[in-house]
Amino acid sequence: MTFRPAFGFALASVLSALPCRAQVPRLLGYQGRLLRADGTAATGTASVTFGVWDAQTGGTSLWTETQTLGLSDGYYSTFLGLVAPPPATLFDGNACWVEVVVGSETLSPRMQVGAVPYAATAQSVVGSASVSTLRVGGQTVVGADGRLAGPARYTAGAGIEIDASQTVSLPACADGQTLAHDAT
Repeated sequence: MTFRPAFGFALASVLSALPCRAQVPRLLGYQGRLLRADGTAATGTASVTFGVWDAQTGGTSLWTETQTLGLSDGYYSTFLGLVAPPPATLFDGNACWVEVVVGSETLSPRMQVGAVPYAATAQSVVGSASVSTLRVGGQTVVGADGRLAGPARYTAGAGIEIDASQTVSLPACADGQTLAHDAT
């Protein structure tokens, strides 16, 4: 049986929403429609292999899994990663493409992955970040030693500052005044 892609096999790439602080699932929503060469919808079930590649044609396979999908008027909907979760580094910022193989027939073209799956990589910054330096607007504000760098400053309260060398500066008291701490 020869298949041809219908509607370009749109990559839904919907990440499942979970409450804050939950681990980000590496499941990517994917849907499509399988049509026979004569344009009629495929029925029953189909063995479908999904793969992520580093190039639109040729290239290297980065991840793959095979699912048996039920078809409704040729339509199917699934989550990629149900059988073989993709590595956490799969969507590392480099472009990649999804390839669909039905039975032994590779459908084309491969579909480029959009922005949403790359958000799964953001899970590593929930709660903490592992960076050697922090730059904001091109200016280094935290150096490789973990200390404030350059003109960065913390403001600790009215007139109280902590500078890049972590020196605390307090306002001078006027004659007759005493510096007091009120826990604010």
